[in-house]
Amino acid sequence: MFKKVFASILLSSFSLSVAYASELSEKKEVVHVMNNYISSISCMNDKVELKDIFTIDKPSENGSIYYILWNGDIGCNGGTGTHSHYVSEVSRFSPNRPLLVTTNDAFGDNNEAFWNTDKASINYRFIQSIKQVSPDEFEIVSYDYADDKFGGVDSGNMGPANKFRYTVSLVEDEGWKITKQVLLEQNK
Repeated sequence: MFKKVFASILLSSFSLSVAYASELSEKKEVVHVMNNYISSISCMNDKVELKDIFTIDKPSENGSIYYILWNGDIGCNGGTGTHSHYVSEVSRFSPNRPLLVTTNDAFGDNNEAFWNTDKASINYRFIQSIKQVSPDEFEIVSYDYADDKFGGVDSGNMGPANKFRYTVSLVEDEGWKITKQVLLEQNK
């Protein structure tokens, strides 16, 4: 009996370490793919590191999905408002397919349709940090400009008034949604 339990524990430990090694090696591949990608589409960017990669779906026979935080000036426009952060999705559709960058808008709200509306949106230009709470929940800290709801006083194009912590959750049949927005600091 003891031998069977010990063998089961040993086998489980081995399976976990193999899965972790597979995920870690794939994340290293993601770093390479993303750094090649961002250097080909943007200027003034920082290199992606392992700490910038968030696992959404671990490697399996169905593929894998990662979200990657990075920053740069897509198109190399060189203006004061052209540098931003992005959350890209890198996916592998099956183990024998390549890793592909599928979007620079993984959470689905970094586009003009969401800017300057009554709906809460994240200003990606001023992201300070992203923390993965679970595969379907993130906390994002970012600054945003003064508005009617929160007030504050902006200091020009590069000085938004308000610092927020957003909770972004994957809502069934709706996709990623901001489910909580907390004001952390404000310029008055």
